[in-house]
Amino acid sequence: MGINLTDFKGKDIRIRFVFSTGDAQNNTFEGVYVDDVSLSYDCTLHECKGIWDCGFDQLCKPGVCENELCKEKSPQVENCCASAQDCDDGDLCTLDGCLKNQCYHYFVEGPTCCKEETFAEFLFEGEAEFEQWAVVDSGTPGRDGPEVTWRYSDKRFVGDYPGAAYFGDLEGKTYDNLGTAYSTLTSPEIQVPNYGDMQLSFWVFMDVDPEPTFNTFWLDVVPTDGITPERKVFEKSPQMTFGAWVEVKGISLKDFKGMAIKLRFTFDGIHHEGTPTGTGIWIDSIRAEKVCPAS
Repeated sequence: MGINLTDFKGKDIRIRFVFSTGDAQNNTFEGVYVDDVSLSYDCTLHECKGIWDCGFDQLCKPGVCENELCKEKSPQVENCCASAQDCDDGDLCTLDGCLKNQCYHYFVEGPTCCKEETFAEFLFEGEAEFEQWAVVDSGTPGRDGPEVTWRYSDKRFVGDYPGAAYFGDLEGKTYDNLGTAYSTLTSPEIQVPNYGDMQLSFWVFMDVDPEPTFNTFWLDVVPTDGITPERKVFEKSPQMTFGAWVEVKGISLKDFKGMAIKLRFTFDGIHHEGTPTGTGIWIDSIRAEKVCPAS
């Protein structure tokens, strides 16, 4: 028989055999013999007496103690973690955590941590999206003049989504109401991020009088806090392309960081001699994006 003395390694020990009959009964046998007592060193590695010696958790690091050796098995969960330390991705801009044995990396934005994103987008995919915008008409139509206002239209659009915001009549043929046309189109509230360089872009098709004194069209950024003044960030100019889709881009929103804002498009027909011959104005694919500075 063999006895494992591993727990006494490095120590001086004595081997003591003890025999006791316990009482006077059943003592008619020959007795006990002890011979060939030896202490030997076994080079075989003995790692464990039980699974508790192996550090296995049976999920991220499963295994067994077999023949006094720890044998690891394949984990049951892919990319498994036992603690947040297992999830360190080396990115100073992420907060790393381990939840239910899965790693999570939460981006924490700050002055030196920026993540590009589109934080507002209006593609006018249908009338339901357009109806989220507020239309206010302040024009004075002439006698028998058609109703011209901001409305949803699928006669012109940019990209794959059939629809745009349109200023004109119901048929999409004219913006002449035989009087003075004046109407605003205001977006839902937009929350501007705290960090990064914010820029606004949109596409516009202008089939109106290019003269700046007639048919004025502009865009205001309107903070909703009631304190910060609104600001005009775009205005129609005769140098622009008319009768075709044009992208207006690079409008800075950096002065509105951390604010809630609305976008307000305004068209003012400014009545003058002559009859307008264009079909009106279309707006599509409005995007507010955060652009990170080059590192």
